Amino acid sequence: MNELEQNITTAIKGLTRRNKIKLEHLQVIETAVSNPKFDDNFWLNTFKSNANLALQEGIYTTEMVRLLTLRSLILPATLPEFLIWMLQRKGKDQGHYQLYFDFQEQVLTLLKKMINQAPYLAQKIDQGVLIIIIILIDKPELCQGVLWLLQDKKGIWGKFYQDRIRQYIDYDLTLMANCSRQQNYQQLSLSNEQNWLKLWQEIGYYWQPNAQVNFQAKYKYLAQLFEGLQDYRISAFFYHISLGKVPENVFGKLTKYGFCSVLSTQIYNLTVYRYVNLIEVCILPIITLCLTLKLDILFNFIKNKIIEFYYYCKPNISIISWKVTQFFQDYPLIKSFLISLLYLLMWFIIYVIFALITAELDSEIIMIIPIIMNVPLAIIFIFFGSFINHWIAFIFAYLFYFLYRFMWFKDKYNLTFKEKLGLRIREFFVWVIVTAILASVISVLYNLVSF
Repeated sequence: MNELEQNITTAIKGLTRRNKIKLEHLQVIETAVSNPKFDDNFWLNTFKSNANLALQEGIYTTEMVRLLTLRSLILPATLPEFLIWMLQRKGKDQGHYQLYFDFQEQVLTLLKKMINQAPYLAQKIDQGVLIIIIILIDKPELCQGVLWLLQDKKGIWGKFYQDRIRQYIDYDLTLMANCSRQQNYQQLSLSNEQNWLKLWQEIGYYWQPNAQVNFQAKYKYLAQLFEGLQDYRISAFFYHISLGKVPENVFGKLTKYGFCSVLSTQIYNLTVYRYVNLIEVCILPIITLCLTLKLDILFNFIKNKIIEFYYYCKPNISIISWKVTQFFQDYPLIKSFLISLLYLLMWFIIYVIFALITAELDSEIIMIIPIIMNVPLAIIFIFFGSFINHWIAFIFAYLFYFLYRFMWFKDKYNLTFKEKLGLRIREFFVWVIVTAILASVISVLYNLVSF
């Protein structure tokens, strides 16, 4: 191990083990990062044993938190792994967050004191921010973690995002209209980052003449991230290409609008549209027509839409109607059961209405009307209701009534009105006799029980 490698080892120990880190130790790291001799493989091997132990065993001591933070600064590709490691710790002990914040604060303070503010380490931090943002396209489950990392304006990556990266992204999107038409993306500030260059080339399509918006849901998480970071122009763009519409809370940050007004705005030389709520969806066509057409045209428009809807649904309605008819033809007992139920519900509603009228006028004689309308059902309902719960009596009455009507009248649907009326009159007197017999039996049983 040569002297410089020994200095690197000493610097790492000093940065991870001392309560207060020293400027000279961070300067050694900056010098080593600037040296092509110390490539990523060197740094991976340098951190390998301790870093792997912390990751695999879930060790969150001060030294390990600092070590993995420093590793993520020097090796930007390890930042997603570090983020997952930070967030996966469960339980009440969450002290590793404070260790992380304290170490970042010290590093940022020293970076400001270094010559040219450590350009090589700064470049590494930039790369880490760019990696952790674009990784959301393939790993959307990290969205909340990335938002947590970049929202911290006092943290290393949050500070660099606020001061540098957000401006790079905004600048590139501003130039995209010209770059995509010329098929030349080299003038973009992030063109040297392979993943971002690929992204810019993919989305360049949206600035092509007469381009149709081809929604790509994978960009939704970038939209949500930039919304959380309060970069609403960038967020609106990614909502536009992922969902086709911009949520109202984001759209409202771009331009002021009122109910049923300002449905679109311009960002990055593209027209984006906001979501409209259900009420606006219903009202906007009417408002548009009222502003552009006469009322008679509006009336005809509504009428035609209703007719179109009817003819659109008519085939389905016909099919459903045919299937229902066929079903009842195959199962006539079910049809009789349902028809009988409808008659029962109609009678029960009439019975309740007359009961309310009786209570209001205090005249019991009025209740004779619904009883006469359906003597068998009324008698059975009242009879069972005097012994058991009225809802249970309703079920018993219905079952009896269904069997009675189905058996008695199933062959009598072809009778003339005069024949049916005569049958009803005979039925009435039969049930009067039945009622008298039932009343006598109940009275005798009641007296025997009382005796």
